[in-house]
Amino acid sequence: MNGMIRDTIVEMKERKLFWLFIIVTGLAVLAIVGLKGWVEQMRMQEAPPEVQQAFGTMANQILVGWTSGFLSILVFFSVLGTAGLIPSMLSRGRAEFYMSKPISRSRLLLGKLFSVWSVYGGLVAVAGVLVMGLIAALYGIFQARVFFIVLEALIALFVWLSITGFVGTVSGSFALAVTTTFALWLAQYGLHLREYLVRLVDNKFVEIALDICYYILPKHSENGDLFVALAVGRPVPDWLPLWSSLLFAVAMYGLSVWAFRRKDY
Repeated sequence: MNGMIRDTIVEMKERKLFWLFIIVTGLAVLAIVGLKGWVEQMRMQEAPPEVQQAFGTMANQILVGWTSGFLSILVFFSVLGTAGLIPSMLSRGRAEFYMSKPISRSRLLLGKLFSVWSVYGGLVAVAGVLVMGLIAALYGIFQARVFFIVLEALIALFVWLSITGFVGTVSGSFALAVTTTFALWLAQYGLHLREYLVRLVDNKFVEIALDICYYILPKHSENGDLFVALAVGRPVPDWLPLWSSLLFAVAMYGLSVWAFRRKDY
C-alpha cells in the first residue's frame, strides 16, 4: 500500500496537479482576505446586539457555503485529473508489471483507488482546513461542526472515484472515463430539478425515467446542501442523498473489481 501511495504522489507531481491545488487555494485565500473590508463595513458596529447576532449567523452561513463550493472545485479537478490513472495502470506493459506483484487483483485495484483517494483527499482536507482557519482568524467565525464540509468533500471524492475507477477498468480509456464522469456530474444537477422537468414535459414515462435515475445516481449537489446544513447547525430533512450515493459508490467499486478480475491481460 505504501508503494502505491508513493506511486500516486509521483504521478501527481508528473501531471503538475499539485500546482493546480496551490493555485486554486491561493485564489481562495486572496478572495477571503479581499472580502474582509467589505464584511467589516457590513457589520454595523453601532447596531443592536440582536442585529449583530443575525449578521454573524448570515455571514457564517455564506462563508460555510462558499467554502463548500471551493472544496467542490478541488474535488472536481481531482476527479478529472486522476481519471486516467486506472487506464494508465492497466495499459499494455504496465498491467503486466503491476500484476506480477504477489497480491490479488482485488487488492491491487482497490489499493490503487484507495491510494488516489488518500493522496488527493488529503490535499483537499488540508486546503479546507487552511481556508477555514483563515476565515476563523480574520472574521472571528468558527465552530467545530464546520468540519462537516471537509467530510462531505472526502465522501464526494470517494463517490466520484468509484465512477472513474469503474469506467477506466472496463474501457481502459482516459477520454471515456472523463466524459462519463463529467456527464454524470452535470446530470445529477439536472436530476436535482427533476420535479420542474416533469411539470415542463408532462410525460409519465419521462417522470419514471427521471425518478429511476435520481434514486440510482449519486447526488453531489444535494449532499453539499446536506453537509452545509450540518455545518451551520440546521436540521437535515432527508438523508437519502447521502446513503444512496454511498451505496452507488460501493456498487461501482464492487463492479470494478469484478470486471478487473475477469479481464485477460
